[in-house]
Amino acid sequence: MRRRDALRTLLLGMSGWGLLRPLLARAGGVPRPVRAVDACWVTPEEDEGPYYLDAMPERSDIRESRDGVPLTLLMTVIDSECRPTPGVMVDVWQCDKDGVYSGITLPGHDPQVGQTFLRGTQTTDAQGRVQFLSIYPGWYTNRATHVHFKARTPEVLYKTSQFCFPEDVNDAVYASPLYSRRGPNPTSNTTDGVFGSPAPQYLTLALTGDPASGYTGTITIGLDAATGSGRDTWGRVKTHYR
Repeated sequence: MRRRDALRTLLLGMSGWGLLRPLLARAGGVPRPVRAVDACWVTPEEDEGPYYLDAMPERSDIRESRDGVPLTLLMTVIDSECRPTPGVMVDVWQCDKDGVYSGITLPGHDPQVGQTFLRGTQTTDAQGRVQFLSIYPGWYTNRATHVHFKARTPEVLYKTSQFCFPEDVNDAVYASPLYSRRGPNPTSNTTDGVFGSPAPQYLTLALTGDPASGYTGTITIGLDAATGSGRDTWGRVKTHYR
């Protein structure tokens, strides 16, 4: 068996987490800057946004008191040699069903300074995996529905990026009772300043489930360095999206 085939079999067999997902490779007709490495890939670097907080609670259940359609996030980190990568801290942060972030004050919303809902950190296990219990995020003006994440150690920042959600699932969730007051998100993945595609390559969460019972989402974070190399990712100048 060729190395590529062996790696593909290994990765696909890891507890059904779906590491390898073929997705559309273009954003607005122009290929995104993604480098494939054998059976794995490099996740595109995207903007951190203004809502990151350094003090992320170390926990799997990030919901606190926030209502919403349940969302279980299964995330796997692999390095540039296609190896599942243990010991990497994964931060996630997102808005609630009404488009509000904890820890900050947004115009038109109650202050959330001191709050930590929908923020958390987990460290990858021996198979490079973390799990978060969350809710399906809402939306806010000029952004597609998304979740922010970082992959790092205390010494090295490997990756900062965001992932989006399939449009048909967004529509189904936003028509459900908990979300219907605000209605559908007027900003699509295609028109979003970060994603720019209906299904941006390696930045779209794969989902199973429904609005009544909740969803399970899987995504793989591909690092563009061998594990522990200390090499910074991409290093490009980033514009400041939210």
